[in-house]
Amino acid sequence: MNKIKMYAVTAWVIAAILLGATWANTSNTTSISVTPSGVGTENLLASVTGQTDEVILYTYKEGNRCYITEDAVGTVYTRDDDDDDIAGEIYEIQVADTGRYRVTIFLTNIDELVKAYSYLNLEITAVDSGNNTEDSAWLTLSNGQIILYVDGDTNKTYHIKVTDGVFYCIDANPGEGGSLTPQFYCIVEQA
Repeated sequence: MNKIKMYAVTAWVIAAILLGATWANTSNTTSISVTPSGVGTENLLASVTGQTDEVILYTYKEGNRCYITEDAVGTVYTRDDDDDDIAGEIYEIQVADTGRYRVTIFLTNIDELVKAYSYLNLEITAVDSGNNTEDSAWLTLSNGQIILYVDGDTNKTYHIKVTDGVFYCIDANPGEGGSLTPQFYCIVEQA
């Protein structure tokens, strides 16, 4: 009985090695360019001071300034002063070849955000360089990540943008360990 187990394990190991070698020989490694761009994460709570492409979270406006206050529902909007169609952009992606690509966006600081928000819902949209919507999903404090799909075209650049959103701020000064600014992480892989 032990010989049968030994032969079976040996056969599985050999099969795994052969399959791994076959996969390694048939897969092509190419590079995918992902660039944080547009507003970046540090400007998501920027006041309106002349920056051309912004994502702004606010509960009220006073002149050209936007403010977040406690116990208030707020909105998220994007501003595109120079009409370059990248308002609210958080990532720019250039794919290496054709095919379908999976773009996963994560909120990396949920523990900090829950100290400031009861809820934070951001619509994240993938738009190609022709301004055609590829895919869209809502990123929330509950789900923490979304997956978008784009059809790879090396002649296009894909823009990952915040296009809509709403939040409820419970603490406008969350203090140590809290944050009003969402931070993102992006993974792009061929689907």
